[in-house]
Amino acid sequence: MKAAAAALVIGLAIPSLAGAQDLTGAWSYATQKSWHKGPCPMGSDAKGVLEIKVTKKKTFTLVFKTGRVCKPKSMCSFKGTVKGPKYVGKNSAKVDNEGGTATNTITLTAKSDKEAEGSSHSKYVHPGGMVCTWGSKVVKLTRKK
Repeated sequence: MKAAAAALVIGLAIPSLAGAQDLTGAWSYATQKSWHKGPCPMGSDAKGVLEIKVTKKKTFTLVFKTGRVCKPKSMCSFKGTVKGPKYVGKNSAKVDNEGGTATNTITLTAKSDKEAEGSSHSKYVHPGGMVCTWGSKVVKLTRKK
C-alpha cells in the first residue's frame, strides 16, 4: 500500500487563456493546498523542476525532473494535448505488487510564456475495491532561468 501512495504523482490543472502559449522548456514548479480522500496517506506539497516538450501536432510531454519520487518511474511522465493555452496530460500504470492502478491528470493553463498555474488529480484503485484520490488545488509554474 505504501508503494501505491508513493507512485501517485501530482497532476496539475491550470486556467485557460485566449491565445496559445508554447510551454516548451524547463520550469520550476510548486504545489499548494494538497488534499486527499480515502485511506491512503496524504500527499504533500512539492517543488522542483519539470520539463515540457510541445510538438507541432499540438501534443506535449511533461516530465518531473526533481521534487517527485515516482514508482514506477513512468509515473513522472505525462502525455497530452494542447488546445490554446490549456494543456491536459495523463498517465496510468500498475503501481504495486497487489495489482493496484494509479491514474494522474495534469491540466495546465499558460498565463504567459513565463508563467502557468493550475491544479492536479490522482487516483489509486486497489483490486479489492479500495479507492483513494488526491491532488493539489494550486500549481504554479515559472520559467526556469
